[in-house]
Amino acid sequence: MRVPILRPESPAFTTPGERKVWNLLRAQLRDEDLLLANLRITNRNKDYESDIAVVLPVGRGRSIVPTDVPDASQRESSFGSHRWTEDP
Repeated sequence: MRVPILRPESPAFTTPGERKVWNLLRAQLRDEDLLLANLRITNRNKDYESDIAVVLPVGRGRSIVPTDVPDASQRESSFGSHRWTEDP
């Protein structure tokens, strides 16, 4: 069974949609991929936050793909070019 690196291993989410996207990504990512929850990056000018981010090895470097998951009332989530729609 493939399991990406999870940070944290058991994250706390504020919406069911975040948990759903986390579980979908966790089931599809490779062992060498990194799945991050509630990522915050701060510099001198601004704070950035992402509900879920994926770090993928690409060549000799890494690619970071952040995503924000809408609340459950929107019934949609997206990640890159992929979109999930929840049936009512």
